[in-house]
Amino acid sequence: APNRTWYMTYTANGIVSEGSQPPMNRHQGIATSTDPLVPGSWKRRCTGAAPCLPPGLKSGAMLMRLDPPHYMFVYDLTKTCPQNPGSVCRHTVVAESNDLLSWTLPERDNVLLPRRPGMFDAGLIEPGPPPLRLKSGDYVFFYNGATLPNDRQYHVGWAILSRDNPRTVLQRSTVPVLSWTDRPWMVGNSSKYLCYTPSVVFCNGAREVNGRDDTYQLFFGAADAVVGSATVQLTRRTAVY
Repeated sequence: APNRTWYMTYTANGIVSEGSQPPMNRHQGIATSTDPLVPGSWKRRCTGAAPCLPPGLKSGAMLMRLDPPHYMFVYDLTKTCPQNPGSVCRHTVVAESNDLLSWTLPERDNVLLPRRPGMFDAGLIEPGPPPLRLKSGDYVFFYNGATLPNDRQYHVGWAILSRDNPRTVLQRSTVPVLSWTDRPWMVGNSSKYLCYTPSVVFCNGAREVNGRDDTYQLFFGAADAVVGSATVQLTRRTAVY
């Protein structure tokens, strides 16, 4: 990040009123540090009184660039979905910033990844790790998509974003790159694994694999019981797991 500053995005839940129940008042949080291994060095940049983004937006994945604008891809839980007024959007939208602290949501054309009826991400689209640069200069963006709107049947998908305009999706997976189907953690208590939340695999971390073009290590949680990693290699035609 600029000036050797580290930026951390997180989700914050604030109590709306006495006795209120989840999901309460979800906010997108941002904290910064110049020495990230020192806990006391982190400074919160958002509060309930001065939020970074409106309530109902969370799970931000930040794309920092050498020159602004910078982008943050955010899960939209508001009830102002233009495609279906009165319903919860549950898709991924794009916020912009020139300084990585003040973020705005364009009024139009701010949806990056909409839900796709009849596909593995029909229920919701939630950002995963920050986008990673491909050899071509474009970006690969791993995201979490649920088939059902009740947060069940979570899979990991991917999208290729344009290097010139990261708002532009060049390609998007038609099948998950990582899924919960036929995985040992789904067996639950009959094996060495537990299974607190069935039919879920969720990725929020990724990094490049040194020395291997367009190859990434994904870090995921599954069934709210285990964590693991998977290696993904992207080719010009598809992603190989």
